[in-house]
Amino acid sequence: MAMRTQLLVVCVFLNAILPCVLGEEPAADVRRRSDPPVIRSSWDDLLDGVKTPGDWKQRKVGSSGF
Repeated sequence: MAMRTQLLVVCVFLNAILPCVLGEEPAADVRRRSDPPVIRSSWDDLLDGVKTPGDWKQRKVGSSGF
């Protein structure tokens, strides 16, 4: 039984020290991410075709009704 315990201690020690000696870094926890879902709102209709501030001014003047 003592031989098994010694063998276990040696294995645990080697498992802990070998990556440091060999220069390996432990695998980092990587958070997986995905693109956010597309949210459609009333602003999408309002801003349809507007790419620049000039486009917005032209749309405001064209649809004001004044």
